[in-house]
Amino acid sequence: MASEESQQVNFEKQVERAKQFKEDLDSGKGWTQRYHVLDEYNSWSKTFPEEEVPVKLLFKFENLPISAEKFAEMLLNFEIRKKWDNAFAGLELLDTFPNGSVIAYTRVEVSFPLTNRDMVLLCSPPAETDWFGKKAYAMFVTDATHASKPAGAHGLIRATNGGNFYIAVPDDEEPGAKCEVFGLSNNNYNGWLPNKCEFLVTPRASKVFYQLRQSIIEGHNKIQVSNVWVIKDDNFFTNKEYEELMTSYTRNQSFDPAVHTSAVLDEYIHEIIEGKDDYLTTDDNYSDFDNSALINERSRTCQIPSRNVLFLKTHYTGGDAVTNILNRFADLRQLLVALPTNGLSSFYWPSKFHWRYLDMQRLEGNLPNVLCNHARYSGDVMAKFMPLNTHFVSMLREPVDYFATVFERLDIAKRMEIDHHKPFEAFALDTKGFLKQAIRKKRFFDSMNLLKNGMFFDLGLHTSEYENEIAISSAIFDLQTKFTLVLIYEYLDESLVLLKRKLCWKIDDIVYLSSLLPRNMAMTFTVSRAAKHAIGKWNMADFMLYDFFNATLWEQIRNEDNFDAELASFKARRKEIEFFCETGQAYDGNVGFNFVNFNETQGFGTRVKVEDICSKMAMTDVDYLEYFRK
Repeated sequence: MASEESQQVNFEKQVERAKQFKEDLDSGKGWTQRYHVLDEYNSWSKTFPEEEVPVKLLFKFENLPISAEKFAEMLLNFEIRKKWDNAFAGLELLDTFPNGSVIAYTRVEVSFPLTNRDMVLLCSPPAETDWFGKKAYAMFVTDATHASKPAGAHGLIRATNGGNFYIAVPDDEEPGAKCEVFGLSNNNYNGWLPNKCEFLVTPRASKVFYQLRQSIIEGHNKIQVSNVWVIKDDNFFTNKEYEELMTSYTRNQSFDPAVHTSAVLDEYIHEIIEGKDDYLTTDDNYSDFDNSALINERSRTCQIPSRNVLFLKTHYTGGDAVTNILNRFADLRQLLVALPTNGLSSFYWPSKFHWRYLDMQRLEGNLPNVLCNHARYSGDVMAKFMPLNTHFVSMLREPVDYFATVFERLDIAKRMEIDHHKPFEAFALDTKGFLKQAIRKKRFFDSMNLLKNGMFFDLGLHTSEYENEIAISSAIFDLQTKFTLVLIYEYLDESLVLLKRKLCWKIDDIVYLSSLLPRNMAMTFTVSRAAKHAIGKWNMADFMLYDFFNATLWEQIRNEDNFDAELASFKARRKEIEFFCETGQAYDGNVGFNFVNFNETQGFGTRVKVEDICSKMAMTDVDYLEYFRK
């Protein structure tokens, strides 16, 4: 049993000590900046030779996207912490006290020159305090003793804690959603170099605490998913609305819901989806685009293959090939893929994405690695259920060709009864008139949202902003900051090679079959200059979107080294594999295929027969949905 003294933390004294560290840091005397991530994390170290633990590491979590109260719970509620922090999996609670303090024991296995160590710690409960005029929550961790865990037992060296603290300050503007944390770490780890290892550890420890920040965020999101918490966002439905929405997607369907695509989801949902009442009008003062900060810690350079990708699949832009690439990547590595609920093939498009549309049971409380089925972009919601380092990717197509493809795939000439020898030309020159007629006759189906700025509709732009150039530009720049890459269909090979580099993938990871690519519909129709002009005016937002990201793609390519050589290698490789898949014969006698099925859990790979790869490369998104659901 712990002694009475070891149960107590002098709260006022510890707060005053924390303030002294803050003031000393602000003075700049002797502190060396360590690891720093702009607007997220900073750290500093300083040596105090006379103290038992001489090296002090101060750190700051900036813009932490959880409340101060939730941070305290994530950190010091050990049952919760065990759910997200693997280092605490073996933690033992030795004693709990009426004031909320606990004595905990932990042991850590480390590599040379450190020695396997253990610690007995007294952890105080979070308590409200004044932090330079602001309300804050203070938590303290100090050394403790316990009769059941004597120092030196089991050959372990007892580490010394010099008194750590965490001060969580609610954000001024969003106190219920964000906070800033000021903390101190000072531990003497001992080992083969007594009283020296803390000097070796400090540079690495500064990065470890940044990783702790990221783990807290991801752990918080994971717990939300496992508890099926509902996030408040612009797409929140009442229970009645939600039931009506679910019913509308499943009633009166003559086909298996597991195999239909979003193109035929033509039930009326007037109360929920924008696009009917304001489809032909605008209001410059209205803004519904999600400009909130999206957590996407993508790295411009990488050392290991990225496993977490969200592909915002836009309609009729050639995304089937990319979806196959991502599904195949996840399949061969046994990664978790996000699937729509109720056997659907889309996440209830054209509704903006919401957690309710996920097959939560299949995830079993885990965050998915990959999402690549049709979903309408909702950045804030998507960021909260994908892992923190997820790469967001999308794809665009030349707008005239795209508009012609939508016209053809939705069978608009028949649906709108266009009696003209050139129906596409007639529709392009008077799109607004035809849509007015469809709305008046109540023949405006959800899929017809794609007939005006359809790509930007998929990417979340509200229909009321289609004529607002300022809102469009703002939305484009917002997407630029949140997406790792936007692929361009007309330059798909170039886009994929660039994506491969950003994700640290291999050439074989991005090969595809040309059979998954769509036809060029603009070549099928005769499009006059007047029609092209009308299409451009009608789809202004899509043209601005495409022009920006097309230019961005080529700007990035110009900054790449040896890009042309790798592009040529990729084209040759794709030709080689496609030839084999079509004929069963090796191209030019080359049989050097190198596909591996890697088991993430067991940590080993088994070679996959190229015949099996050919089969997987031919699978559509619906094929893969059925495969993953088995």
